[in-house]
Amino acid sequence: MAVAPEPLGLTAERNAWYSIYALSLVAFAMTTAEVLPTSMLPLMADGLDASEGLVGQAITATAIAAIIVSLLIGQIVGQRDRRRMIVVFTGALVVSNLGVAIAPNVWMMLLSRMILGATIGINWGLMPAVGLRLGPPGHVARGLSLIVAGASLSGLLSAPLAALLGELLGWRWVYVAATLISGIALIGAIRFLPPMPPQEATRSANIGQTLRLPGLLPGMIGMMLAFGGAQTFYTYMVPYLEDVAGVTGSLISVVLLVAGAMGLMGNLLAAKPLQKSINGTFAGAVGMLSLTLALLLLFGQSFIVCLPLIAIWAFFRNMVGVGGNAWVAQAFPQHAEGAGGLLVTFIQGSMMLGAMLGGVLIDSIGPKAPPTAALVILSIGAVYLYTALKPQPDLAAASDA
Repeated sequence: MAVAPEPLGLTAERNAWYSIYALSLVAFAMTTAEVLPTSMLPLMADGLDASEGLVGQAITATAIAAIIVSLLIGQIVGQRDRRRMIVVFTGALVVSNLGVAIAPNVWMMLLSRMILGATIGINWGLMPAVGLRLGPPGHVARGLSLIVAGASLSGLLSAPLAALLGELLGWRWVYVAATLISGIALIGAIRFLPPMPPQEATRSANIGQTLRLPGLLPGMIGMMLAFGGAQTFYTYMVPYLEDVAGVTGSLISVVLLVAGAMGLMGNLLAAKPLQKSINGTFAGAVGMLSLTLALLLLFGQSFIVCLPLIAIWAFFRNMVGVGGNAWVAQAFPQHAEGAGGLLVTFIQGSMMLGAMLGGVLIDSIGPKAPPTAALVILSIGAVYLYTALKPQPDLAAASDA
């Protein structure tokens, strides 16, 4: 007896979800590559015969490339098929991870990380618009949340596993594993993403016009304080745990795993308070980052104290991560794509500056210097952001004028 064919609507919806899952896997692979140096900083410094501060500039190299590419995304992507661009730059992610795995010196490692930055600049820049196009009708929000969940899941798993496997197998083998993960993401993108020619509304973007939107530039400065301050500590968190708190080996993995779980919880619980008060919630979260760092510097000389404090810090750090996108969506709904692209640029710029500052401080002063600098930056940011992100009743009208 013949089996009736599956209704076309169900087939299309199933394929749409496969596309969303493929993008989520790409997000997972990108985030995994991005966070690995933080988890294995001392190991990589020993293996490359370089200082921890210099190896920490892997974050800086990534950010420089991401900033340049995200500013040029309109010219790079142009009228090319979005699927093709995601496939090409996910392939570049494979090359980047492999390059770090076999790097004979720190300069080859930094060059490979710049390739990662180019991937981040293009793929994250395209991800929101592509997710909106691929999400099944009536489930667009869920589709976008699943894409971001790939990055959040990586934040939960990658850091502790990298720290553990780096100790057991060596940091180069961890990057070999990252190469395999990015290869699987590339296969998924090739197999499941449909052709996506550019839509007329997204073929051009004027950065100057976007920057002139009322309230955008002050808000972006606040974002730099929040993300840059957090990165100043986060890049050099493992050296602090090892040298100040005496946390080593598998206990580092425990701290990172618990922090990852709390960070994922921060992502999931951020939406409702941000919807009620974007400036109050965002500024409050940044204030909590500074408070937990103050407590860490005062009392964080043991595993028992560091574990809960860093877990709380990770919760609010991820809430800040969600808050940036929420602010763009709420304040600039008619310009979300242009403002979102600039948000990527400002965040990557702040991460670059934060990593650079932390690297100089840890090499010249010691492991307590990066969290001290982060405390100062985040305290200023919390006060500034409460005012900078205040809703302006005529903002939408002015931005459309």
